[in-house]
Amino acid sequence: MAECSIDVASVLIMTREMQHSHVRKALSDIGSPEKEHVERGFGFLAEVIQQNVMTGFVADSSEAKEVCLDDASRREIQEAILAWIRQHPEHQCAGQAFFVLGKFFDKQLAPVFREWLAHYVKAIETNLSPVGQILVGLGNIGERVFPDGSFSAIEHGKILDDAQAYLRKQGRQNERA
Repeated sequence: MAECSIDVASVLIMTREMQHSHVRKALSDIGSPEKEHVERGFGFLAEVIQQNVMTGFVADSSEAKEVCLDDASRREIQEAILAWIRQHPEHQCAGQAFFVLGKFFDKQLAPVFREWLAHYVKAIETNLSPVGQILVGLGNIGERVFPDGSFSAIEHGKILDDAQAYLRKQGRQNERA
């Protein structure tokens, strides 16, 4: 009987190491300079976390389905993602990092989400002032940039909407030319 227990224990250890190798690969991917690798890593981590946190969720990838995380492993993944965000706040995949954090459904992350929300809102507001003035400048030289004919320096959503609409319109005009 003791032999059987050793075999079962060996299988459990091998299975756990295989599961963790998938997670280690995903964590390695998010450290890559290649955007596609980062996306793949965060995609896998999102599935793994959902599989382990959400009752009834079944991951798409067979590798993610195999991973069973304990609380300590989930915290380590969470910390790794938070460290990645601190190192790469302006990375194209930052949104995916926050997407994965959201899959933890961890109320203790609220201060982190608030801190980063303030960071990104400030960045948008800081960058919208020049965007608004560029739109005014384009309007001053006869470009139709304000569809309803008005501009508000304090309506940040409207500034962004007007800028995006103008750029879309210019893109269509450049395609015709």
